[in-house]
Amino acid sequence: MKKLYGPVLIALAITPLMFSLGCSCTERMSSSKSEEVTGAVWNQPNASAAQGVSEDGKIAYTSGRDGNDNIYIMNLDGSGRTRLTNHEEADWSPAFSPEREKIVFVSERGGDSDIYLMNTDGTGLQRLTSGVGRNGEPSYSPDGSLIVFMSDRDGDWEIYVMKPDGSGARRLTNNLVYDAEPTFSSDGSKIAFVSGTVPTFDIYTMNADGTDITQLTNNAAVDWQPAFSPDGSMIVFASERDGNQEIYTMNSDGTDQRRVTHDEANDLYPVFSADGSEIKFVSSRSRGYRIYSINLDGTAIVPATGIRHSDSDPSFSMQLKKEMTGERMSGRR
Repeated sequence: MKKLYGPVLIALAITPLMFSLGCSCTERMSSSKSEEVTGAVWNQPNASAAQGVSEDGKIAYTSGRDGNDNIYIMNLDGSGRTRLTNHEEADWSPAFSPEREKIVFVSERGGDSDIYLMNTDGTGLQRLTSGVGRNGEPSYSPDGSLIVFMSDRDGDWEIYVMKPDGSGARRLTNNLVYDAEPTFSSDGSKIAFVSGTVPTFDIYTMNADGTDITQLTNNAAVDWQPAFSPDGSMIVFASERDGNQEIYTMNSDGTDQRRVTHDEANDLYPVFSADGSEIKFVSSRSRGYRIYSINLDGTAIVPATGIRHSDSDPSFSMQLKKEMTGERMSGRR
């Protein structure tokens, strides 16, 4: 089953998966039920639900292991794997609430891509968006009062916020290009997001009310998957500016951009550890996609856990920030 947000597809030629960013989405490429890893959310108590690994060390992710994309949860060490959704239509892009009691995710069970909410045991399903347009990439504000997401309800992909019950939706961006992958800073004052048109996408920030939009990166490649550090002083992101997908850091104002990983494999979905001293990311460098830890200076790369080639969108109930499910490593649908 192929999911794609918007008419635009950026083929990043990532083998064996294809990462496509069309307004913060990727087209899932799963031949014969192959496994993928996509946008992983590492949830933290003091930052958006897509950032951080929480104390309980749970990972919410998407997997097609049972024939269709559904949401699963497991411990960071890979134990306790439990399926939370079971539907013939695809479910993906899970993100924990700050208190780690809820999971927000995207599903096509209602006929289009909409945002849903459930308890972390899979009960209490609620639909948060409906009507015209597609919706995706949800994550919480640090205090849990808002969910930021992307939607094409007004004609093209823009960034919106809504209350946790789905009410009070407000549009924050208004551009003729794709705006996607929104994520709050740890204090809730800023939102980082990706914006652009094929073949160039850059990282921007804005105030939580949509004002003061500032471009942070500017090159001919794809810069995406931004995540704030716990103190908000830095942003980690993925980029293909040097030929393949690698992990980079920069100050939150866009200065001092540095490459952290150097490998022929694809490194994606970076998030900071709870104390900000390490970066967690997904890499294809060793027999399929795995989660790794690395120091900010690029030293001491250590495998954190194994993720099957078909698991994706992992949402870590810890202090990180990206949606990294273990089986659909395509990042954005």
